[in-house]
Amino acid sequence: MKKLLIALAPLLPATTMLVLANSAHAAAERLPQLLLGLWCSTSTPSSTYEKNGKCSKEEGNDSWFELSPDGYEDYVNSCKTVSITVSIVERRGLVPVYSLVYNCGGSGKMVWNKEITVLLQGETLTLLNTRSWDVSPEDAPKATLLRSLPADVQKYIEETRARCQQTGNNIPSGDEGLETFTVSGKQAVLVDEKLLCGGCYHGFNCSNRDTRDVRVYVLFGGAWRKVPFLETADITGDIFLSYVPGKYRPEGQELNALVVDLYSGNKECPTRSAPSASAQMYEARTCVVRWNGAKFTYKPL
Repeated sequence: MKKLLIALAPLLPATTMLVLANSAHAAAERLPQLLLGLWCSTSTPSSTYEKNGKCSKEEGNDSWFELSPDGYEDYVNSCKTVSITVSIVERRGLVPVYSLVYNCGGSGKMVWNKEITVLLQGETLTLLNTRSWDVSPEDAPKATLLRSLPADVQKYIEETRARCQQTGNNIPSGDEGLETFTVSGKQAVLVDEKLLCGGCYHGFNCSNRDTRDVRVYVLFGGAWRKVPFLETADITGDIFLSYVPGKYRPEGQELNALVVDLYSGNKECPTRSAPSASAQMYEARTCVVRWNGAKFTYKPL
């Protein structure tokens, strides 16, 4: 509560601060329906907002932010809710002041928290204070994505890593090695045995040609579903992901294409059959994989 008082000190009179300090309403709860939605700036610099204004979320427009039941979004951030604390102060009647704290993700492994404090009076929202701070890796949420996957997928991942641990190498854990992106706005995750173990270990997670199991799961209506991905081909080498330009989101950016090397191909990206496994390496080809709105499509590069 002390940090909230500091944020509000320049804005609220002493009597209001006293009511806030003694409030018994500071507790984690759901964000009220009145706050949900797109808020558009009505002032310069931006401090007051109205809902259903004439702003848009188009690129380059920084005069908006959006509150949803599970997160906060503006033109540079897309954050998941960690907690929402509601404090009630008396100012021309009972006026709620909301302190919202979000966990945010960035490129690479960057993680931070963001707090915003807002005051809602009628249909006008005033942004009282914002602040951000870094979260150390040990304090960041662990295995959030992994634990959301179906039990059989979690078991498969853990068994793969357990085999790799026999090599004596430092093997990733939790969400490490799970590549996320979106397809048609739906979250997807690439489960690659090479990434799960931080490398190819022959006889443990890869063959001696670096071929291994690679799967893609897409979140449909709150349930993960495995989608066909080069089912009849043997993948080798690294998989490169290309994204549609745009802001980072915790669930990943929209997929543009995956570029995959095939030791042996499929119908759409065929390879010639060689007389031996060693010679087959020279027949490997690169395949570009894209999402057409319903499934993955393949085209030789």
